[in-house]
This record gives sequence, C-alpha cells and structure tokens, in this order.
Amino acid sequence: MTTPQPPQSAQRPELLGFRRARLPGTSAFARRVDRLLPDFFVRHGLLLIWLWVAIWAALALTEELTDIPGWVFTVATILIVIPSLTATALCLWVTPRYQLLQTESILTHFVARFAAVVFGFIAWTVSIVIGASISSLIQLLGENKESQVLGSGFELMGAITPIVSILIWLGLIMRCSWFLLRLRGWRAVPARTELPDTFLDAVPRVRRFVITLAHPGVLAIAGVLSAIGTVLAVIGHSVIDITL
Repeated sequence: MTTPQPPQSAQRPELLGFRRARLPGTSAFARRVDRLLPDFFVRHGLLLIWLWVAIWAALALTEELTDIPGWVFTVATILIVIPSLTATALCLWVTPRYQLLQTESILTHFVARFAAVVFGFIAWTVSIVIGASISSLIQLLGENKESQVLGSGFELMGAITPIVSILIWLGLIMRCSWFLLRLRGWRAVPARTELPDTFLDAVPRVRRFVITLAHPGVLAIAGVLSAIGTVLAVIGHSVIDITL
C-alpha cells in the first residue's frame, strides 16, 4: 500500500509565495505615510477615486467643447487612470501567480478552447479581408507608382499602429480588472482577499487604501475612458491626405 504524498506546496514551502515578501511596508517612508494618511481617505477611498475619474473625464470633455489648449486633454486622459493603475500594479506584483490558478472542469476546458478557436478563425478571416482592402487602397492612392505606393503604405501604417496599440493596451486593462475581481472581489473594502498577508502588513491603513484604489470597476471604467480619449487624440492628430 503506497503512502500518500504530501501536496507539492507542503514539499516546497517557497511555493506558498515569493521567497522574500514584496512590499511588506516596513520602510520608514511607508510608516510615515501610514501615520500621515487622513482617516477620510482610508474610510472613503472608493468615493475619492470615483471623484478623481469624474473630474478628469469632465476636464477632458471640457477641452473638446471649449478652446482650452489641447495638451489639457492629453494630460487628463493620462491622469484619469494613473491612481487605479498604480494600485493595481502593486497588488498584482506582490501576488504569486499560483493564487490565480483555479481548477476547472473538463467541460469548461473544452468550451473555452472551442470559443478560442472560433474567435481565432474569425480574427484571421477579418485580417485577410482588411489586408486585401488596405492593399487595394494603397495601390489606388499610389496610382501604381512604386514610390508613392510605398510612401502611402508607411503613412497608413503610422496612422493605424498607435490605434491598434491602444486597443491592445485596453485588452490588458480588462485582463487586469478580471484578475483584481478574483483577488479582492467587488466590495469597496473587502473583508478577505487573496492578496498575500505580507503585502503592506506593517502599514494596515496604507494597505486598505491601496486595495480600495485597486477596484476592478474603477480600473475598467478609467481604462476605457483613457483609451477612448487617446484614440480620439491620435485620430485628431493623424491627418491622412486621401485624394481619390
């Protein structure tokens, strides 16, 4: 009769987390911030971050409706996501990957793979259609002259690349929001999280404030607003002279 083996985590204690705890909050700077952080910020962190998003979104909209400088719009679209993104980065950086692993059923596995294959096929087909359309457009713009065709192609690539990069960045934001939902839930101040207990353990008030800022809903909304604003800014500054 074989003796049951202990789980892998019991055989290797380091699998329970990083060998050295990340951001335990034991530095003098962290302790000073913990002492100076206002109680109102600690208790109402979610309200403050929503107000932050609303203020910068309103400022960005004001730039579109008035004659204030365009750089105000750029600054607003960047600042709108900075607090929640910074808090999210800290929470994800201190969390070992094993805490995101979950056991799934065979049905879930196959359904997820089926959906991925179908989505991949659709994306591949759409890319072929778009590629053929762009190729025809470049040939038309360049009047079949090699130098003009090449110049139009690079000009079009320079206009499309920032937009595609922003959309990919938006996908990353949505992925981080999903991970946050699994780690800390949807509550403003979760009673229990999957974050390491050592994360800012020496400064509990700062820990609570950071976890509150890393709210999945705030990150998703701020990320979407920031991405939309950046796309509009890129489109506004990318002028492609198309003469048919």
